[in-house]
Amino acid sequence: MTGSGTKLPEGYDPRVREWYKSVKASGKSGVTDAYIDATTQKLVVSVMAPIFKDKTFVGAVILDISLDALTQAIANINFNGGFGMLTDTKGIFIAHPNSTMLGKELKSTAPSIAEAVRAKNEGLVIRR
Repeated sequence: MTGSGTKLPEGYDPRVREWYKSVKASGKSGVTDAYIDATTQKLVVSVMAPIFKDKTFVGAVILDISLDALTQAIANINFNGGFGMLTDTKGIFIAHPNSTMLGKELKSTAPSIAEAVRAKNEGLVIRR
């Protein structure tokens, strides 16, 4: 069960999840890329931190943050015919006005925009 009382799916083992492996390997707090949560089936990012006892890793704590409001706000942006979109650090769409684009790679759908984003690394990229 989770801290909110939500029952976890049958067979759920956090030790095989990427977030758990990441925090265990690094021994540091972190934030994941966006992913579909096993419990809610919603797009989330997770903030995680290791738990140590006498300098030995004994587990991890995680907080999932739903991206519903953020993705909806970005998908509703209109720049005089243009639109907003958001990708994670791997270039996977997590917000786009066309929902069929969610989960797809920017570089495979719009290589020139992917290159412009890669070159700038962050911020606003305007393509005409």
